[in-house]
Parts: sequence; C-alpha cells; structure tokens
Amino acid sequence: MFPALVRFQASTSGDGAPRIAVLGPTGKFSELLGASAGQRQVAKTSGKFYAVLFDLSGEAGTHTIRLGSNPLTVATDTEPGNNTSNGAIACALPCFVELAQLTTETDVDWLKFTTGAMDNGKKVRVRTLPGDDQTDTIVEAFGANGTTSLAGPSSDGGYHENFLFPTAVSASTPYTVKIAASPEWSDDTQTRYDALIYLE
Repeated sequence: MFPALVRFQASTSGDGAPRIAVLGPTGKFSELLGASAGQRQVAKTSGKFYAVLFDLSGEAGTHTIRLGSNPLTVATDTEPGNNTSNGAIACALPCFVELAQLTTETDVDWLKFTTGAMDNGKKVRVRTLPGDDQTDTIVEAFGANGTTSLAGPSSDGGYHENFLFPTAVSASTPYTVKIAASPEWSDDTQTRYDALIYLE
C-alpha cells in the first residue's frame, strides 16, 4: 500500500560501525537518498530502493540489515492553515503531507495529530522534503495548545528539515506541528514541499 514509510536499519555483532547507503531506483550513487545506520525513506509508488551495506571502521563483525515498511496516512494542505484552531490539518501517524505550499514567506502551515495508547515516551520526528528543491522551511512541535514547545524549533541547517524533537510525548494526547518559512527564505518561486511526521 502506498505511499509507505520504508525503514532501513543496520546492526553488528562486533565492534564495527555499519552504515547503509540507500539509492534510488536506478541504483546509481548519483541518486543517493541517505547514508546512515538507521533511516526512513518515503515510497510514493511501487518501485525499487537499493541498499548498500558498508563499514569504514576497519573493525570485524557480522552485520545485519533489517527492512520494514508502514503505510502512510496522506493529508492535504488546506488554506488557511495559519493557526492551531482554524485550518490545522488533521493527520494520523505516520503522516505524509503531499504537495503542501508556503505561499509567502509569512505563511504558516499547522498539522495536528493524537498519539496512540502505546506511544508514551516516544519522540516526534518531522521532515520536510521537496516539493521544490529550495523551499526553505523550519519546523516546530507543540502540545495541543500550540504554545508549549517540545524543545524546538529545528536547527534550520539546510533547505529541508529532519528534526527529532527531544521532548518525549505522552500516550493518547493531542499535539500540533508548525511548518513555516525559514528566516533565510530568499526565493518566492520555491514554495512547495512535502512533509513527513512519525514517532520514534
């Protein structure tokens, strides 16, 4: 079922430090999607990922790759979405917001979700993806009131964010996510993005 959140995890029985290079459907390193021990990728449709296991530590060990996937709930950006009480987009986790848009550098998109009964102690991961290659975003997560931060905002280290909020969530509790233009926003032609929200 698509879209899906695909999980890649490398582990070792020894002292090594295995990593997985995840490649797109051509299998070329020019389509490198990520290189780390654990990562998540979005599969919008049926197709292929290539996973290349590597270890540059020089240590011996038996390495293992584990793969898994979960269907994503798709949410649609609606306007206005500029505050937590009027226009916040409801989504069930894991959530994929496709073809969202920050129409101006002052536009803000809000999403809301409720954690499950078994989610106590987990943390919220929010990623923004192109869309447009240079849509410059920043993300923040809050309690249901939209003011109690989960210790964000994101670091704004590039055009697209990939931020794990350090404050753990409680079970069966509503939360909100704010996606806004970065203070470094510089191009009004680069406005579209996708967003991914899930718990770890």
